[in-house]
Amino acid sequence: MKKAMLFAFSLIFALGNSFSQSSVTGQDTIFLQRSDSIFCFSHSIQKGQTLYGLSQQYQISLESVHRLNPKLMETELGIGDTLLIPLNTKLLYNERDIPTENRAPAIYRVQAKETLYTIAKKWARKKVAYLKKINNLSDKTLSLEMPLILGWMDNRLLTNKNFDTEEIEIAQKDAELALKRDTSSQQAAVIEQGKAIWLKSKSSNDQPFVLHRKAKLNSIVQLYNPMTGKRIHAKVVGRISSRNYDDNVLVVLTPYLARALKARDEAFFIKMKYTL
Repeated sequence: MKKAMLFAFSLIFALGNSFSQSSVTGQDTIFLQRSDSIFCFSHSIQKGQTLYGLSQQYQISLESVHRLNPKLMETELGIGDTLLIPLNTKLLYNERDIPTENRAPAIYRVQAKETLYTIAKKWARKKVAYLKKINNLSDKTLSLEMPLILGWMDNRLLTNKNFDTEEIEIAQKDAELALKRDTSSQQAAVIEQGKAIWLKSKSSNDQPFVLHRKAKLNSIVQLYNPMTGKRIHAKVVGRISSRNYDDNVLVVLTPYLARALKARDEAFFIKMKYTL
C-alpha cells in the first residue's frame, strides 16, 4: 500500500496541474475518463477534420461517437469544439512497442469503489498483473484519484501526422505474439547472429513467420535488426531446406517481418533469440 501511494504521489507531482488539460492535441499524455464501461478522452476539432475521418483515425464506429456526444444531433462541429472519443483498447500498447519519441501514456484517475481487477479486465482489457507491473504496485490496493497508467498510445495517431497505420498493426500483432512466448523454460536463451534473407513478394498469407534450423516449431522467437534498431517477434513455422538455402543462412523471413525490421536488402545481418 505504501509503495503504491508513493508511486501515485510521485506521478501526480511529475504531471503537475496538467490533469485539467484533457485534449489530446499536441500533448504527451492522454488523460482518460470513463463513461459506463468504456474509457474515453477528449479531442479538439482541427481544420479539415470530419466525424468519419476521426472514426477512421481512432478505429471506432460513428455510432459510438454519437452515443458519447448527444449534442451532435443538434449542432454542427466547428474548429476548436471538443468531442469525447471512445477508446479502442487495441490502441493501448506496451511501452517498448512504440518509439520513445512517440509514446503517450494513457492515464486514468481511480474513482470511488473501483478495483484494479475491474479496471484491468472489464474496461481496459488488460491483465491485472500487467497493470501492477507498469504502475509499480506491490498489491491490488488503489486509492481515490490515484493516477493509473493503462498503457501507451502512439502520438502520431493522436496528431494524425506522419502516421503509418501498418506500424501500429505490426506493433499490435507483435504484442500478441510476445504474450504467447514460452517463458517457463529452464534452459538459457539461445542467442545467434548471422544472415537473414527474405523474398520480395507479398502474398495474402503474409504473416510474422520464420523458417529456422533448430528453434522449436510453433515457438515464438525474437528478431533484432541492429542496423535499424527494430525488434520483432515471430513464429517458427518450418525448417530451412538445405536444397534451397546455403548453410550460412540463419533464418528465412516473410516480407511482413522484413518490413517490420525495416530491412532494405534481401539479405541482411540479424540477431535472434530463442529457447530450445
